[in-house]
Amino acid sequence: MRRALVAAVLGLAAPAAAGTVTGRVDVLDKGGRRLTDLSDVVVYVDGVRAKPRPAAHATVTMKGKAFTPRVLVVGVGTTVDFPNEDPIFHNVFSVSGDNRFDLPLYKRPKSGSWTFLHPGLARVYCNIHPQMSGVVVVRDNPYFAKAGQDGSFAIPDVPAGKTQVLPLRVIQLALALPMTSYFSNYEAFVAERSVNHDTTQLIKLVYIFLPYQRRLTEFGVNTSKTFNLRVTRDPTCDESLLNMTWPEGEAHSKSQPTTAESDKSKLPCYRTTADDYRKAWEKAR
Repeated sequence: MRRALVAAVLGLAAPAAAGTVTGRVDVLDKGGRRLTDLSDVVVYVDGVRAKPRPAAHATVTMKGKAFTPRVLVVGVGTTVDFPNEDPIFHNVFSVSGDNRFDLPLYKRPKSGSWTFLHPGLARVYCNIHPQMSGVVVVRDNPYFAKAGQDGSFAIPDVPAGKTQVLPLRVIQLALALPMTSYFSNYEAFVAERSVNHDTTQLIKLVYIFLPYQRRLTEFGVNTSKTFNLRVTRDPTCDESLLNMTWPEGEAHSKSQPTTAESDKSKLPCYRTTADDYRKAWEKAR
């Protein structure tokens, strides 16, 4: 049984000018061998605020006790039809967070449908046939594509990114999420950027990496080293130092800052990728 693959490619998605982002994905199995069929790989642009263009309907067919396509990517608000072309009963359900649903049993020629209203990854199954599984990737912007069998992809009409090179010094790790096998992972750091010769500014640095790439912490955090690092400004992830480092699950102090004070205390957020950090690290060695 072929395994569903979902990959997120970030960093390629912020060209200097608006246009089509193209590339080719390579995926290695646990033994280090390149996979020959990459048609289940999803490539998407993250951190771009734009409403998706949901198709009126998308289709995942149930035939031969399998979902086809096994991996589907859609925009938020898309209705997915699940026609049954088998002469036996199937059901479609998901327990994936906000996208959970449960369709009744039906067989050929009937069809069921569900509208996906929340971004994220929804794993779908049949409660009669456990070998049936699929993935619906729901995106919150229109910049996504499935790769071809050879791994090639093209994402048209991607807006220009606000990419710049800044002198940055990483100070400390603030947050490291657990690894996931499917999507990009990230670590958040408190860093310092040089504004001018005499002025520095604390920032939030989000380091984005794929499962096969090194964490920034694996390079070794050298707090005395300044890197000329390619970054993209992302106001949507601005955050106060308190919120970045407060232990999850613990109650905050009763004395909370006002909204105005909170806005002033927010650190400007910048994103960088594993590839960009590696290049800056190698140049600074």
